[in-house]
Parts: sequence; C-alpha cells; structure tokens
Amino acid sequence: MCSWGNDPVKQAHKYRCPLKCGRIVSCPYEKECSKGSYGRTIYIKHHADLRFHPRVPRDSALYKETYSKRTACERVNDRVLNDYCLQHLKIRGKDHFSF
Repeated sequence: MCSWGNDPVKQAHKYRCPLKCGRIVSCPYEKECSKGSYGRTIYIKHHADLRFHPRVPRDSALYKETYSKRTACERVNDRVLNDYCLQHLKIRGKDHFSF
C-alpha cells in the first residue's frame, strides 16, 4: 500500500492501492481489489501503535533526512562520552567538570 497522507477528519493515515497509484505495473491481488478507479483505500487511526504505523512513512525522504540527523547526534554523543571518558566520571553535576 502507498502512503497517501493524513485525513484530519477521520484522524487517520491514509494508504492507497499501489497499482491504482501507478507505483507498480502488475499486482497478484488485482482481481480481489476494488473495481473503482481510485482503488482500495485503508485508514489507520493515529491512536494505533506508532511504532508500526509512524506519522512519517519510513520510506519517505523526510524520514531518511530526520533519521540521518539523529544518527549524527548519536555519533557525536558516543564520541563525547567514550573518547573523553565522560561515561565513567565519578563527579556529580555538570558544574564540576569542563573541557
């Protein structure tokens, strides 16, 4: 199914048939699918488990950009904690140490 944005009225994320969207050429379920020109549509409520149905689809460019920023932050945090040995400090409070 192809992500087709959010529907604020239904408070759900909308997915459409990829064959009717033009994303694929053929489908083994073409006979079972909707006969209409718009194709089968599925709505997933926002209160559903967001780990499986995130608001930003995982195959989108926005997700890839956001995730690359997150991994860059994780690499910086790893370097600071491990290379500068801040992971094993026995000092409490950030006022007691400096670079």
